[in-house]
Order: sequence, then structure tokens, then C-alpha cells
Amino acid sequence: MTDLRPAPELKPLFDRIIREEFPDLEGEYIEILWMEPAPMTSGKIVLGRTSIVSGKAAKIYFSKFDGMDEDTLAELNQVFVIEISETPWLDMNENQKRRLVRHELMHCGLTESKDGNVKYTIIPHDVEDFRALIETDGFDFFEPKESDDIATSSEGTAVYDNNKYDYEEDPF
Repeated sequence: MTDLRPAPELKPLFDRIIREEFPDLEGEYIEILWMEPAPMTSGKIVLGRTSIVSGKAAKIYFSKFDGMDEDTLAELNQVFVIEISETPWLDMNENQKRRLVRHELMHCGLTESKDGNVKYTIIPHDVEDFRALIETDGFDFFEPKESDDIATSSEGTAVYDNNKYDYEEDPF
């Protein structure tokens, strides 16, 4: 079973990338967690995944964290939860880490609800990855820039494709 725990040391990187590339997400509730051990899907290690916790579950979830005042907690209706696999993260170079963070943040969508409030949504891949990542980093994961070895699964989670792990099938 995968254990989850807060990852405050990742917050500066997430905040910097949000400020630079995802300004619509500034000020939104995003919780970053470590996953350990890294879960597997289709024989591959899951590097990251993004979900939404909403309603009472969001309030319960955040009530256990220090630093959230009662007024903020009372208005809290939804939270993006981004889970990052810790062991693979420690093996990644800075470009790979930045790409994984960007990938997970691209899943975080904001829409307007019928009553005019912000509603969180999960944005699916527009191909096997996000067009913006393909444009900046290239499409061919087997000819990666700077030896990056991050791919994505068809299930929408980032997976780690590295020769030091044995896999039953190709990442695509």
C-alpha cells in the first residue's frame, strides 16, 4: 500500500512554476504529497497523479494541517491534490523534475460553475501528453532532450521508464 505524506519541500518549485507558467492557479488550493512506495500501473512506476478533493472531504483533509485559519477552512470547497513518487523523484535531474511538475499542473483546470464560483476540474491529456510539453520538450520520448526518461501512460499518470526497472511492456 502506498503511504501519503505532505511534501512541503516541493512547494517552492511548484510555486515558481505556477507563477511563471500557470498564473491562473496562483492562490488556488493545491496540496502536494509524497507517495511511497511508488505505485505501479500497467507494470510501470507512477511518477505523479493529480486529483480533486471536494466538499466535506476537503474540509476534513485540510483540518488536520496547521496554518489554515477557520475562516479559510469554512470557505474551502475543493483542493487539487498532487501526489509525487518520492524515490523516482530523487533519481531525476532538474529538467525531469520540472517537466513532471508542469505535467501535473497541466491537469489542474479552472472553470466557472453555474453560480459563478470557480470550479476545479481535471484536464485530460490532449494527446498522449500535453501539446505545450511536446512543443517545448519534443514528442519522441525515445529521443529525449537531456536524457529525460519520463513518459505518460494512457491512464493519464506520469510513469517512469528507466532501464534500471524491469517492465513487461513498452511505455506506449
